[in-house]
Amino acid sequence: MTGSRRELEPREGEQAPVRRPPAPPALEDALALHKVELELQNQELRASQARLEAARARSAELYDASPVASCLLSPRGNVLELNQAAAALLEAEPLRAAGRPLVALVRWDDAAAFLELLTGALAGAPARVRADLAFRTRSGRAVAARLLAAAAREEDGGLTCRLAIVELDDRARREAGLRAVAEVAPALATAADEAQVLAAVARAAVPALACACVIDLVGEEALVPRAAVVHVDGARAEDLREAEARWGALPSVGLATVDALQQRRPQVVPTPASYFDLAARDEEHGRFLGRLGLHTWAVLPLLAGADEPPLGALRLAAGPGRAPLDADDVEVAALLARQAGAALVAARRLAAADAAARARDHLLAEVAHDLGTPATVTQMVTATLELAPARPVAPKSLAALRRAADRLRSLTLQLQDLTGLDRGTLRLARAPHAPVDVVQDAVALHGPVAEGGGVALRAAVAPCPAVLLDRDRVGQVLSNLLENALRLAPGGSEVVVAARPAPGAVRFSVEDRGPGLTADALARLFDRAAGTGPRPGGGVAGLGLVIARGLVEAHGGRLWAESAPGRPTVFAFDLPLAPEDA
Repeated sequence: MTGSRRELEPREGEQAPVRRPPAPPALEDALALHKVELELQNQELRASQARLEAARARSAELYDASPVASCLLSPRGNVLELNQAAAALLEAEPLRAAGRPLVALVRWDDAAAFLELLTGALAGAPARVRADLAFRTRSGRAVAARLLAAAAREEDGGLTCRLAIVELDDRARREAGLRAVAEVAPALATAADEAQVLAAVARAAVPALACACVIDLVGEEALVPRAAVVHVDGARAEDLREAEARWGALPSVGLATVDALQQRRPQVVPTPASYFDLAARDEEHGRFLGRLGLHTWAVLPLLAGADEPPLGALRLAAGPGRAPLDADDVEVAALLARQAGAALVAARRLAAADAAARARDHLLAEVAHDLGTPATVTQMVTATLELAPARPVAPKSLAALRRAADRLRSLTLQLQDLTGLDRGTLRLARAPHAPVDVVQDAVALHGPVAEGGGVALRAAVAPCPAVLLDRDRVGQVLSNLLENALRLAPGGSEVVVAARPAPGAVRFSVEDRGPGLTADALARLFDRAAGTGPRPGGGVAGLGLVIARGLVEAHGGRLWAESAPGRPTVFAFDLPLAPEDA
């Protein structure tokens, strides 16, 4: 006992241990109960965590396996998640797509609409933001889709955009087409020129109505192809443009275009892949056709009115990933074609009105310029008479006054002729005449002027049948052309007035050995608004050429010029033959 007690006693320098009284039985029970409660709470938390994880797994599985294509985007539009349906629709691998901008898969000219959709959703729009646009896949397939976007908050508070992508079915595709036709109407109504009309029509057609669009316009003598070319895939657009430029439309499509213009109604042409080998002009052409894969074409005439000739043709094509164009597609496209025809007419009328206004302004300036010289001469002679009324008038002054009066009279008559031609009120006294008589009249009238300038003027008339014409007016045409030629012909040269047979007509011509005309001057020769700079003779000579062309056209003929710098200039016009019973 003594040893045990000694062991319990503290050694020197050590503190005695604190002796705690035993816990009351009630406190021990409370601690045990609290421990049990904590364990139960931990079990509940673990169960809730397991249920949450299972719910998340089920949600992810449902999201990934959902038939609706969905994706989660960052505020910058980069892909955070992509479910299986979206991956299949866009032909994108989820892991490879993660972190990449979704706009890279959007058709290039729909990129602005996509970014606007994303911005609207992230800005907290009260409802889901919607947009119809097209995606382009790795295989080149065009996917027309409707996008629904809404902002979403992540667990960490970050803002994202949840996007649902619904591929448009036939009914939705028709609605999208009708919507595109309706939405393009304001742009067509306000288009300032033909180019703006064509661009607006092409944007409305692709991708809402087709994968590709080509617009051909009818020119003065033939069809002008490829006025506009658009493809749903920007890279393929260049292929289509090059294929059309190098090889033209496929034969069956070209024939359908002619039929559409002649019959004034749409034509649909299937062009399956098996047709490419038969239609390809060469191996390279076949490769282009294969890359484009346009399997159906619809050709619609662009009409100005019930009795007006067609303005051109709207060609639409379906490509990879799009069903062949059917009757519904053609019906909607016909609405767009009608709008396009009306817009083209309006744009051309606007251009004509602008040209007429410029021509009027130029004509006024030109006439004012030409009136200046005779008015000055008249003023000087009358001032001389006022200063010395008793003195006889010098013959030179009288001659100058006579020339000024003749000039004023000539200008007045030409303005009257121009007004009559513009209004269609100019009257022609037609009768059968021998071309040789008309040519000899012109040579005799201008012979003294040519002789005074040291220019040889001669006639060269082949045997020709009679022409139904107004002799005075055709003489006026030849006089205008001869005045122009004699003004430019150098001394010692020759001017030839000729007439010879032409198919269904007689061809009159005036040829001089002047300096020749540049291509630019030749193109603007008969344009009354072109200005006097490059026009031969300038001033009234240019106005005379405009009137000469109008008089020839009033006879049912055509006037043109052929020239080049350093080469002879030839003005020629054809007049129809007189009927045998005339």
